[in-house]
Amino acid sequence: FATCRQIKSSPSSRDIPIIFLTAKADTQDIVTGFEIGAVDYVAKPFNAHELLARINTHLTMDQLRRSLAEKNEELARAHKREMEMALRVQSQLLPTTTPHIPGWQFAASWKPAREVSGDYYDFIRSSNHLDVVIADVSGKGMPAALFMAATRSIVRAKATADLAPAESMIQANSLITADAARGMFITVFYAEIDPQKRAVTYVNCGHNPPYWFKAHEREIVELLPTGGVVGINESSQWKQQQIQMEQGDLLLLYTDGITEAFNEEDQEFGEARLKGILMENSQNSPEQILPEIHSALDAYVGSAPQSDDRTIVLIKCN
Repeated sequence: FATCRQIKSSPSSRDIPIIFLTAKADTQDIVTGFEIGAVDYVAKPFNAHELLARINTHLTMDQLRRSLAEKNEELARAHKREMEMALRVQSQLLPTTTPHIPGWQFAASWKPAREVSGDYYDFIRSSNHLDVVIADVSGKGMPAALFMAATRSIVRAKATADLAPAESMIQANSLITADAARGMFITVFYAEIDPQKRAVTYVNCGHNPPYWFKAHEREIVELLPTGGVVGINESSQWKQQQIQMEQGDLLLLYTDGITEAFNEEDQEFGEARLKGILMENSQNSPEQILPEIHSALDAYVGSAPQSDDRTIVLIKCN
């Protein structure tokens, strides 16, 4: 028994099949042999042909096990390569730079929880305005990533058709709903910025309310949903709202992977902390505020695993 335990305790030899050939035929001895790692137990006296048959059977089983393990490792490596490629393709769908518009500043970040993401953001330029989109698909993994890619293409196509934000989302929703898998939906915040007038016209399709920091009043206003989520009902309608931004005002758009990030005690980061960071850093540029948010989030979460995609868009009117 001691020799068997020693063999099984070493990573280099633990997979060697062991057959006990012994005069100890008590039930307890047999049970002990199997418990410490034997694959078979043969009591003396024994039949040589039977013993050889048992050895050949266990060697064959061991060879099949090793072959299966190698195949599984090969499949895992192939899956990893495919997911890495999918992430590269998906990341190419996101803006590579932020807009450069006199009097305005922008910053954005995107961090998937898995190999691919159901979150996305977009900047869509036209001759006289800028459209900003942030969205979060229900679910995770490849199905959410594919749904995200399809949604982005549809929303972007409607945004370039010179429609009002509400009409863009109504038309986009009818197409998205037709292709949506059962149970899948997406929350979307869509804003049209007129840089000259400092006007922001938006629709909030069931998304986390963005924070509008009003510099003069030093208060935060939440831009609440103006309708339901996208992808459930083809006939859904949305109202559009408009805000007038002033010098120093900020808009913080985010997905729930930020506020619902959990620490090691299973406690959420929460909206209050996010609002506090925005207030404390309101004099800074979006490029300076963004790392402050991530630093505070990382410190709060600690070693707890990331459970959801995290996306942020920051906009400042100067």
